[in-house]
Amino acid sequence: LLVPLLALGVPVGDTLAAIIRRFKAGEPIFEADDLHLHHQLLYLGLSQKQAVIIIYLVSLFLGLIALGLYRASLPQVGILLVGSAGLLASGINKLKKQELRAIS
Repeated sequence: LLVPLLALGVPVGDTLAAIIRRFKAGEPIFEADDLHLHHQLLYLGLSQKQAVIIIYLVSLFLGLIALGLYRASLPQVGILLVGSAGLLASGINKLKKQELRAIS
């Protein structure tokens, strides 16, 4: 189950983040907002093309991790998950700070 979730990590993660964000704010879950990943990258000052390239690269990274997990031994799985979680957490942290600035 982890392999397909990782392979589809960007759209699944962005959708889950939107649902949680809207639920916490008491907003309708299906109402549009401008706090999706693409918009956050634009708020960071990236161009449309740069934002899309970053999303593609993150998707590629997650897809490669998913393929690696499919073929990896148990110790390798641990190393892959810890390493990729650290990289993703740092990126998410940067976007969180930007999201807080956008809301304020």
